[in-house]
Amino acid sequence: MNKRVEKLRKDSLEAVPHISMERARLETEVYRQYGDSLPIPVLRARVFEKIMAEKTISIADGELIVGERGECAGAVPTFPELCCHTMEDLDIMNRRDKIFYKVSSEDARFHETEVIPFWEKRALRNQIVSSMTEEWRDCYKAGIFTEFMEQRGPGHTVADDKIYRKGFRDFQQDILDAMNTIGSDPDRKAELEAMMITSEAIINLGRRYAELADKMAIDEVDSIRKAELESIAEVCRRVPAEKPQTFHEALQMYWFVHVGVITEMNNWDAFNPGRLDQHLNPFYQAEVAAGLLDAAKAKELLQCLWVKFNNHPAPPKVGVTLKESGTYTDFANINSGGLTVDGEDGVNDVTWLVLDVIDEMRLLQPSSNVQVSRKNPDEFVKRASEIVRKGWGQPSFFNADAVVEEMVRMGKTLKDARCGGTSGCVETGAFGKESYILTGYFNLPKVLEITLNNGIDPMSGQKLGIDAPFSTYEELFDAFRKQLHHFIEIKVTGNNTIEKLYMEQMPVPFLSTIISDCIRNGKDYNAGGARYNTMYIQGVGIGTMTDSLCAIRKHVFEDKTASMPELMEALSKDFEGHELLRGKLFNQSPKYGNDDDEADVVMRSVFDAFHAEVSGRPSMKGGKYAINMLPTTCHVYFGSVIGATPCGRKARMPLPEGISPSKGADRKGPTAVIQSAAKMGHIDTGGTLLNQKFTPQVMAGQRGIDNMSALVRAYFRMDGHHIQFNVVDKQTLLDAQKKPEEYSDLIVRVAGYSDYFNNLDKVLQDEIIARTEQDFS
Repeated sequence: MNKRVEKLRKDSLEAVPHISMERARLETEVYRQYGDSLPIPVLRARVFEKIMAEKTISIADGELIVGERGECAGAVPTFPELCCHTMEDLDIMNRRDKIFYKVSSEDARFHETEVIPFWEKRALRNQIVSSMTEEWRDCYKAGIFTEFMEQRGPGHTVADDKIYRKGFRDFQQDILDAMNTIGSDPDRKAELEAMMITSEAIINLGRRYAELADKMAIDEVDSIRKAELESIAEVCRRVPAEKPQTFHEALQMYWFVHVGVITEMNNWDAFNPGRLDQHLNPFYQAEVAAGLLDAAKAKELLQCLWVKFNNHPAPPKVGVTLKESGTYTDFANINSGGLTVDGEDGVNDVTWLVLDVIDEMRLLQPSSNVQVSRKNPDEFVKRASEIVRKGWGQPSFFNADAVVEEMVRMGKTLKDARCGGTSGCVETGAFGKESYILTGYFNLPKVLEITLNNGIDPMSGQKLGIDAPFSTYEELFDAFRKQLHHFIEIKVTGNNTIEKLYMEQMPVPFLSTIISDCIRNGKDYNAGGARYNTMYIQGVGIGTMTDSLCAIRKHVFEDKTASMPELMEALSKDFEGHELLRGKLFNQSPKYGNDDDEADVVMRSVFDAFHAEVSGRPSMKGGKYAINMLPTTCHVYFGSVIGATPCGRKARMPLPEGISPSKGADRKGPTAVIQSAAKMGHIDTGGTLLNQKFTPQVMAGQRGIDNMSALVRAYFRMDGHHIQFNVVDKQTLLDAQKKPEEYSDLIVRVAGYSDYFNNLDKVLQDEIIARTEQDFS
């Protein structure tokens, strides 16, 4: 990277995450001004309009892409309309050793005197909690499931190519055309009016940056920087009002849209550009052919965009939500490669530039992945493997062919599926056309624990489940299915209430403007306006589930090593005094992850039960439910609320992440792991997450690259959805725990994202250290 990018990267890494109250102040002013006099979509649009018109803007020295969520790098706004933090929350954020957010005394005082009095009872989080049944609250407290939208709004959407084909003046014309067809429907009229206001607001933000760049250029004495500022002003006068015409304008267009989306609401997860290489390639090819752009300049502009992503720590989380996602990462996940809309090889010249940028920048944000199709060249997979070998967990690998098939099975057209991909951690969606919402994690082993105790949670003594006694293995699994149904019903009933609250009270007219069919329908993204609407529940802990059921079947019902009362006694005492039984359960039972059909059939039965219970249920917006299998960091939290399990796992220890085998259970190498994992019905999900860990020695030389690439290809031929790698040895991680100051730049793959090892709490660090180190022997 050149000196400009080196400095921008350094400044981004050194930016201190801190809370900014500017957005909250401007939002509060609008609500006080208008009260209940405006339709809710228009009120939300007026908030967006005021923020775009009055937020502090700046252009940092040397940057070529402009725009920040807050006043500067590291500034994080609050979203009191969703979650009004307490003063204790702010104090904890300020004092935390890890994932902290500094809070100035001035901002703390404003929050206490202005934000809390106005927003405490109005905040949607307060309404959500008060609307839930006691049954729901008990299950949430027990850790049976989590709820994504109690602190953040619906997210996980991604841009498609329309923002490169249209400017916001074009979107406004589309809105006017829709207004002429809706008749007198007041709700649709209000939504379209709100879209028109927010479109004008984002144009105004571009105008403000153009004016600032012009002013700075006048005062600039360095001729090179002066010309750059004049160029920035020219770019911002065109976009976002008009469609981009150059590579630079295309990047700036996206970034203005990104800033708009993540300022309008705290989406879970952050918006991202999706198929960036395919969107940018036409601009790149045209300018290169005209002699106006070369690879070096294009790469520099991409690197400047990478810095902008990294400037934005995720908004703060507290409580269970922090436990399920304890990171600064905002999960913007850029897709590269894959297929074109015509089903051909999607790797192009910009793809190789993006891979170079990922390699050189080594930033946590944005996350990155490669979409691997049978039609992609092997060199593409090997180049990605070379980057992964350097040991910081990016990019991850996705099966582009399976991703398309997953979407087609869910009802997308083939064209829309090919234009889609994955976002967040591993989640599948039709980019620019779908609202696909993650509603929370679901603790499968906790349901088994409650099943074994006939509906009682042994951690609290509460009766949370139903009576479902059993005396055979078949009756046990049937009892598990009954408990699963009971808890999914509670979860979905709560989801319906939350979904309706967002439909009625928290529209996002700016985001809706760029999502297909929202304008035509005159309906908000949060109210079912998108072409496709999917709700996900994410299953966690299938490795523990499988191994526990296998151990019970073998040792209680087949070999009769122990009776069920003896097993339950051992579990209640965390195996203290029952070490011999624990050894048999752990070492002498079939285990998932070893290509052992005896275990893998059990895994598939658990998967099928979860899939059958969730998938196809109707949502409030007219869409359907589906499942994912991923945890972020929730496998640690979920493990902490479960006692000892029949697989030999000790009480409160983390669950395996994603669909990965339990720690120490996979003993036959990575090929056996993928063969086990491939027996899951990946195509029936919206995403599964598989982690593998290798030592640097195993990945050395061309042979290491060839082996990793072959492993990826083999897994994807068996319809695996996703695989990612940590390339680091155990001793390095242990040393980093003892001497964190010497390993400040050590990055590891956690679940669907990478993070600094020092940012992780010790339990999560220990979980990563304990992951099986694989080799290809």
